[in-house]
Amino acid sequence: MNDRVLFVDDEQKMLDAVARRFEGTFEIHTASSGAMALQMMEHQDPFGVVICDMRMPQMDGLQLIKEARKKFPDSIYMMLTGNQDLTTACNAVNVGQVFRLLHKPCHSSVLHRAIEDGLMQYDLLNGREDLLRRTFGGALTVLTEILELTHPIVFQRSHTVMRFVDELADQMGLGKPWDYRVAASLANIGRVVVGEHDQDRSDTYGVCIDSEAEIAGRLIANIPRLTDVAEIVRRHPNASRIPDHPEQSRETRIEAGALLLRTAIVYEFHLRSGLKPDRALTQLTHAIPGLAKSVLDAAARLDVSEFSAPDDERPDVEIRPYALKEGMILAQNVQTRDGSLLLSKGTRLSQAFIERLQQMAIRDDLRPLFVQAIVETPDAQEASEDSEPNAADESQGQSDGDTDVGANADHVAADSFSVADEPVAAPI
Repeated sequence: MNDRVLFVDDEQKMLDAVARRFEGTFEIHTASSGAMALQMMEHQDPFGVVICDMRMPQMDGLQLIKEARKKFPDSIYMMLTGNQDLTTACNAVNVGQVFRLLHKPCHSSVLHRAIEDGLMQYDLLNGREDLLRRTFGGALTVLTEILELTHPIVFQRSHTVMRFVDELADQMGLGKPWDYRVAASLANIGRVVVGEHDQDRSDTYGVCIDSEAEIAGRLIANIPRLTDVAEIVRRHPNASRIPDHPEQSRETRIEAGALLLRTAIVYEFHLRSGLKPDRALTQLTHAIPGLAKSVLDAAARLDVSEFSAPDDERPDVEIRPYALKEGMILAQNVQTRDGSLLLSKGTRLSQAFIERLQQMAIRDDLRPLFVQAIVETPDAQEASEDSEPNAADESQGQSDGDTDVGANADHVAADSFSVADEPVAAPI
């Protein structure tokens, strides 16, 4: 339960009295002005309840609540006033949307009950919002996994594109907006409608053509709360500029999201095509003429290690389907026995992909699988050497009948990757 309460009043005696009265009951914080209250809300943990005096110099209680609600809509707001006219009450309710309007002088028992009710309301609303958010997020996860399984060639790029969008937004000072991530995961949904056989009809840079983006936007708009996501997806094929203040309004956030999505898709497309990062960045500037330097610099700082490791450092390793782990990267295309392409080289495996491959292996309908081997860094190798037992300890362990360390290490390696002299077979 969030029991943090912010009390705002220009009378210091009032603040001191409230702090003394409720010490140990609630976590009381005080501010002597509206500006001070806003600063505290900006830099501290969320407050469950905010109570402010109506009459304060420079910024009155109504102005404070209006400003605070823009950035902190989840807090519960109450107002104290010594003015009992009807206009004050109407403004507090209609404009400030306060949870309680309390009259001065206010008895401590009345204030105590109001704070308790406010904190309960805060927990109720935010608990329900969290449940809805998790339910909604789970439904979207199911949807994207189904799309990945039924149209893997189209959607296998989504995970990297989503990560790129996350990193770009973070570097641009936008955090990691949830709607940007959803837009990245659903951007190609229009291709499912048009037909997977037409997937190469996208432009030279791998971005959906306008008609596919329009279809995707229209489909996504039918899902509650995804109006902004639909707009981002619909606009991204033609996005070309980043607003000066992307976080300023809904429109600028959508415009920025569309450009970051297009940037991520284009850059990922060229990296997956085999271009080095510098060449891929050059192609990015050709695809989006006039791309802002801030966005280009952010793209240059993206983690592209999954594309750039040379083959001699990341050898192809054959692996049993049951040993696949989430996050492994395919070193070769995955094909069925009859040669049908399932997944392309470079795909980072999700749990949904792994489960499908394991089911196909049970039916013996899968050609051998190859992933990129994990390259141990010098630090990791040194740590591994430090952890190895010395010869005397190993000998003692064997004489006592303990499991041999070397054999155990071989067993682990074989469980993760198939060894050369051991044939790959479907799991029993």
